[in-house]
Amino acid sequence: MKKLLFILLFSTFATQAQEQPITPTVSPNPFERNQSITITVQGSQINESTWGVTGNALYLWAWMQDANGNYIADCPTNGTWTSTTETNRLTYNSGTDTYTKTFIPQDFYGNTVFGKMCFLVKAKDGSGDKKTNDNIFNILTKRTNIDIKDEEAKFDKERAASSSTGLLCCNPATAERTIYGRRRNAYATINSNAGLPSAPTRKANGLPGCDSAR
Repeated sequence: MKKLLFILLFSTFATQAQEQPITPTVSPNPFERNQSITITVQGSQINESTWGVTGNALYLWAWMQDANGNYIADCPTNGTWTSTTETNRLTYNSGTDTYTKTFIPQDFYGNTVFGKMCFLVKAKDGSGDKKTNDNIFNILTKRTNIDIKDEEAKFDKERAASSSTGLLCCNPATAERTIYGRRRNAYATINSNAGLPSAPTRKANGLPGCDSAR
């Protein structure tokens, strides 16, 4: 009985031992769905012989999640777990000992509404856990006009409040249209006792009401 238990435990360990951890990079990062990106995996992080891989034949197995991490679907070119398609094969560069894959996320994944890009690296036949850990990267969501209008309304409310207390709310030379840019580059809580420009100077620079910065 003890011998049987040992064999089962050893078999389980051997299977798990085939999974190899990697820390891939994505360039550029952050990135949008319609932007060309390159995934890079250091060859030193994967022992191909552990999986019986020859000819540097490693593949991506990819899937999508929404912004909250809920599964959406697999990449349409995955193929099957025992036979990943050649479309998903990584390019090996012997000079740098790296594996790379360049693509546009929305084209490669066949989807324009997912929030997270997910993938692992595997042998063509991934049977027996011949794979790496899961890797998940957030997709940069482009802000919509509605988002900007909502935030501008909030900013306008804050601007009105600041003008009643003598605060300098923005600088037209650096202000951006969106609330993030305007807060980051322009929204200063400086009162009249902390170097606020004189009224004529502010008017010359278009500061009253801050409308020129919009």
